[in-house]
Amino acid sequence: MGTCLPVRLSVWLQGPLSAEQLRRLRQHHYSSLGQSVLDSTLQPWWEWILRFVPLHIAPNTLTLMGLFANAVSTLCLIAMCPGARETAPHWLYACCSLCLLVYQSLDALDGKQARRTGSASPLGELFDHGCDAVSAVFLAVGLCVAVRLGSHPTFTLLLCCIGNLLFYCAHWHAYVSGTLRFGRLDVTEVQFAIMGFHTISSAFGPEVWDVQLVPGVPWKLLPVLLVVVAFLYTLSHNLPAVWGRRFSEAGMGVFLPGIPIVIGITMTIAIASCSPGNVLRSQPCLFCLMFGLNIAKLATILVVCHMTMSPMCVLDSAFISPTLLFINILLGCPIPESTALPTAIVISTMDFFMYSFRLCRQISYSLQISVFTLPHLGHAH
Repeated sequence: MGTCLPVRLSVWLQGPLSAEQLRRLRQHHYSSLGQSVLDSTLQPWWEWILRFVPLHIAPNTLTLMGLFANAVSTLCLIAMCPGARETAPHWLYACCSLCLLVYQSLDALDGKQARRTGSASPLGELFDHGCDAVSAVFLAVGLCVAVRLGSHPTFTLLLCCIGNLLFYCAHWHAYVSGTLRFGRLDVTEVQFAIMGFHTISSAFGPEVWDVQLVPGVPWKLLPVLLVVVAFLYTLSHNLPAVWGRRFSEAGMGVFLPGIPIVIGITMTIAIASCSPGNVLRSQPCLFCLMFGLNIAKLATILVVCHMTMSPMCVLDSAFISPTLLFINILLGCPIPESTALPTAIVISTMDFFMYSFRLCRQISYSLQISVFTLPHLGHAH
């Protein structure tokens, strides 16, 4: 069977990968190193939950269910607190914490379910990382709302930027070394810490974060401090691996993935700085969602490049929405920012969705596997 989609499919449905990339994807084998403290501790919990997962449930279905729970709960919180300064019903923070636990558990189960059913594949690995990239966006924005960080717009942007950069840098390191590395304190610990912030807001109200840690420094800045420390720690471990090489394990330039992420963050800062209506203060959640989705797409593309041993393109359609926003600002905002920003989010969402749809469809066709079903198990009975 050929590696390209049938000619009868329209161009917009054809996948983004070349025949050579598909060939390399078939040869890809997942490689990881290390395990965090909680990953070791939670193994019995995950194994116990796995007993209740039917064998006919596809691993990707578990991943998508977890992402759906996390996204919906966070969007409900954003709807109640669009400025990240308001107070939502206390039960909603508890709901976000619970949904994050659901996401974390299902995300841990997808790999176990894949091995259990013999359905592990490059598509499953890519789908898992893509959902993680999107989830990182909702986790960061949801945390800002939980501690009412919207009263400090610059720190809101900083937290969301670093939150997404941590995920991107982890896969940049994998792109260079060929192995995804986990530290003793890693993503699982971050997820449980965010659950803790939501739980505290639920129990005592988000006003508790307004209490001064020291004069002039409220407790709500604690998450910012933690992510900055985590980012510096990550850089201290990942940068030597990048700076010490000229080429990755696959022979590609190691600094290439840094160009699109620098472009994306620069555009984000430029829009926030030049916005006449101070969009970062007036609509912090929508703004962080917009640029977060763009970075999530870039991170997904980076994962694809790692798995297919391909160079990363510098420019991408992910830059369309921020470019349009910036042009609108330069023209004196003929389209009000209150309209332009939601429109940009729609564009970013559709761009990411169409890329993911075309990618999954192409890989599914090429590898002859289904994305959300396990048909071979049905024939076994």
